[in-house]
Amino acid sequence: PDNQICLSLAGELGHPIISTSATMEDGEILGDPFEIEKKLGHCVDLIIDGGILGAEQSSIVTLVDDTPEVIRIGKGNVNDFI
Repeated sequence: PDNQICLSLAGELGHPIISTSATMEDGEILGDPFEIEKKLGHCVDLIIDGGILGAEQSSIVTLVDDTPEVIRIGKGNVNDFI
């Protein structure tokens, strides 16, 4: 990931982690920790305030089968998988 907090968490855990965007039912993607707390704080255990994040979605590659498959192209280079 292109985020020092995520890299540090994965490094300390010693394995990859799964995360999701804070997306509202109307499709709005929340990137401000204070807005996330206000709108979704009642249904999450922890919010790490890493500042306001952009709304650019990340690339998603599934490694479930023997051949990697690109699910979504976004932020991050997926050329090695296509």
